[in-house]
Order: sequence, then structure tokens, then C-alpha cells
Amino acid sequence: MKETNLKFVKKFLSNMKGAVAVEFMLLLIVLVIMFAFMFDLVLMRSTVGKLERTSYSLLNVVKERTQLYANTNNSNLSDADITELQTLAATLLYGEGNPSKKKVEVYLEYLELNDPTDLNDRNSRSIKKGFPITKGSANTCTPLIPVSALTKSSPVSETLRSVPIYQVTVCAEVGSLFQSIIVSKKNQSLGLLRASSHGPIR
Repeated sequence: MKETNLKFVKKFLSNMKGAVAVEFMLLLIVLVIMFAFMFDLVLMRSTVGKLERTSYSLLNVVKERTQLYANTNNSNLSDADITELQTLAATLLYGEGNPSKKKVEVYLEYLELNDPTDLNDRNSRSIKKGFPITKGSANTCTPLIPVSALTKSSPVSETLRSVPIYQVTVCAEVGSLFQSIIVSKKNQSLGLLRASSHGPIR
């Protein structure tokens, strides 16, 4: 009888050890997933913040291009401009030379409106023919709201002149397992993180 009880106790303890091992492994897996999720969350938030600052910085560069580059027409957006802006964006996001070699895209829009005939009727202005002018990665990096829908952001001067506006959208590649869960749709463009800034030229 004693031998039977002893065998039962040993078997019970053995089963308990196995159960504890299984529970420990399950707990470990849950902890790993939680830490990975938290790391992704911090990374996504940080990258979105960097993208917002980068798009705003590029917008200011573009807005001041008449002062920075002599004899340059504001509306003359070239492919060379986009290449320079992409290089600058990659440097601002990831450092000199983009050592991580992550994908960075820039989409640039320029809009001009017809001048209003009445200061009190500025919201009825129409978009000039041939505008908006766009350059950049239209297939992979597009804004949530196109510049053509931002006509109210174009101020009117005292001389009843509509001030043109630019919109700069910057997109960046970020390796993330939880990107679709963590990041809202407005901050994504075809799998890339996105941020846009717009404003009138000077």
C-alpha cells in the first residue's frame, strides 16, 4: 500500500513539473509578444514624430526656395528637386548617408488658385488650369488629403492675390510586425509610414 502511494506521489510530482514547464513556456511566449509589441509601439510613435518634423522641415525649404536658389521659379518642380529632398529627408530621419538603407519617399504638390474678385468671397476661388503640379512617388507615397482639397489654406493678400500653397508628404519604410494594429490609416501609405505638411509660399 505504501509503495502504491509512493508511486502515485512520484507520478503526481512528475506531472506537476511537466505542467509547470508548459505554463512557464506559455508565459514566456506571452511576455516576448508583449515586449515586442511595446518595442514596436515606441518605434512607430518615434518614427511618426520624426516624419512629421521632417515633412515640416522640407516644406519650409520648399517655401523658401526663391531665397535659397536664385532664379528658380516656385512652380518649376523638377525631378532633381525631389531627389535632393529625398536625400535630405533620409538624412533627417536616419542620419548622414542613411546607413540603414531604409526606403524614403517624397511627394511634392504645388497649387495655385484664381484670384478672387471680392475679399468677402475668397472661398469661391477656383483652381487654375494645369494645377496642381505634382512630383515624386505618386505610386507609393500619397497624402491622406490631396492639395486640391486644401484650397481654404491658400490665403488672400490685401491686393486680392491668391497665395500659392505647397504640400510635402514624406513616407518611410519601417520593419514592424504590428504596424497595421498600432498605426492609424491616416499615417500609412501602401505599407509605408506617412506624414504631410502644407502651407503658403512666401
